[in-house]
Amino acid sequence: TYEAMLAVANQHPLASKPFVVPEELLSETLITYPVERDRLDIFTRFLEPADIEPAQVRTSELTVMMMQLVASGRGVCGMPHCALHEYSSRRYVKAKRLG
Repeated sequence: TYEAMLAVANQHPLASKPFVVPEELLSETLITYPVERDRLDIFTRFLEPADIEPAQVRTSELTVMMMQLVASGRGVCGMPHCALHEYSSRRYVKAKRLG
């Protein structure tokens, strides 16, 4: 089933939390695909209902590049669990539930 999750670096402060709340992204750089915000669940179903805006938004067209940016501590990334599973199962990044 589809579940939106947040990818964070293994050493990121959010990595030890059981889930992430919108307010915790206030100081984060959010890495997304370069599409309209209204097509991204991280905005429409998580941040906007809480009236939260991340510190910065950065885009990348490639999932592998997004994961490299996250793993190197340059931001966090919202994406479906099915797309994130390959990277989190190899412990490249941590997948956190959105709560």
